[in-house]
Amino acid sequence: MEIADTYHAMIDTIIATTGLSDTVLHIHAGMAIYLLAQLMLRTRRASLNALTMVFALEAANETMDRLHSGSWNWPNTLSDFAATMFWPLMIVIVGRYRRQRWARMEAHRTFVASMGLAPIPTARPARRAR
Repeated sequence: MEIADTYHAMIDTIIATTGLSDTVLHIHAGMAIYLLAQLMLRTRRASLNALTMVFALEAANETMDRLHSGSWNWPNTLSDFAATMFWPLMIVIVGRYRRQRWARMEAHRTFVASMGLAPIPTARPARRAR
């Protein structure tokens, strides 16, 4: 269990050095892992592969916590998972929604064009000056 103890000591040092709470560090770690995974995997927004990396690394982190403490602390484990996964998951959900919406709009434009009808305006109307 030396690895788990060393890992936990490193985490404690990070918490003490930054002065941030465990929850805030989980939020930042989740976003950092997600963005780094996107860069390394060369994926675009809404990447399930990057989200899977966040999940896998958070599972490894919680496993190290379990090995260090000797038992699962389910309320802490679940709140850590929620804090780590929330924003990367929201990015994936919104990105997928926007991609599907764009695909539906493109399909509609193609259909309208094939029927010889007037296309849907793509630009928003100009805002009125105040």
